[in-house]
Amino acid sequence: MSATLKKTIVLGSSLALAAAGALSPIDSASAAAPETTVAAPATASAAKGRCGGNLPATPKRWTYSKGSCGLIGYPGAWHSFRWTATHKYAALQVKTYNTRGQAYWVKCGSGGGVCQVPIGNNAFTPQFRAWNAVAFSHIYITY
Repeated sequence: MSATLKKTIVLGSSLALAAAGALSPIDSASAAAPETTVAAPATASAAKGRCGGNLPATPKRWTYSKGSCGLIGYPGAWHSFRWTATHKYAALQVKTYNTRGQAYWVKCGSGGGVCQVPIGNNAFTPQFRAWNAVAFSHIYITY
């Protein structure tokens, strides 16, 4: 079993336990007050700011990279990728899958920002590609 698959299984198990209320806080102040547990949507399946990737953006060809965490979706799910670039002409694309499981690239623009990507009812580790027609630069991604 690959390390990525193990991380995806652990993440899915943790989300299921949290949604069922099996994971509770340890400190007595928060344990005394009952709280309503709300299941986290799949768009937040990866802990915010803890997953990401980075890759160089080079002239003349695309460079590729994989994210550090897997995503688990549901029908109609979307996920946000926040990214910054060291040059305003650096462009980013994210690989995702349609309802038939066919891969395609979503254009995120250039210079940085937030990219909304449909992930649907799929479980996968995001793949990124970058390109910069003007100069060498670097892209940093969190999700």
